Amino acid sequence: MKDKMAFRVNASLREIDWLSSKVYEKLVPLVGREKAFKTGLLIIEACTNIVKYGYHYREGDIDVEIGIDQKDVELTISDSGKPFNPLEKSLPDFSRVEEFQDGGMGIYLIRSLSKEVSYRYEDGKNHLKLSI
Repeated sequence: MKDKMAFRVNASLREIDWLSSKVYEKLVPLVGREKAFKTGLLIIEACTNIVKYGYHYREGDIDVEIGIDQKDVELTISDSGKPFNPLEKSLPDFSRVEEFQDGGMGIYLIRSLSKEVSYRYEDGKNHLKLSI
């Protein structure tokens, strides 16, 4: 990866909104608006799940690393919240709208907007890696 960025934010919805905006702003000149938008949206979806389900709205940090090579973006999000592999979660059934009330849309967006998704739990941390 040619260019790299790294951020650490508190696990709060306000911090995630700030981070998404900051990443979008920095990525637009490097990869264009569409890919910058997707990256910001993926940060919001993944990190919101971390705040809600990984930390249960308690204190914690979220580390976000972004690597850029030409027009490709590699996003790695790490946290020390509850272990959770989003690849093991089944995708929602779109014929049953009521299922979305229980969540699952964020995982759907993460998996559908990424070229590649991988997860590992190592040294007490979740590591979600997305290729965009």
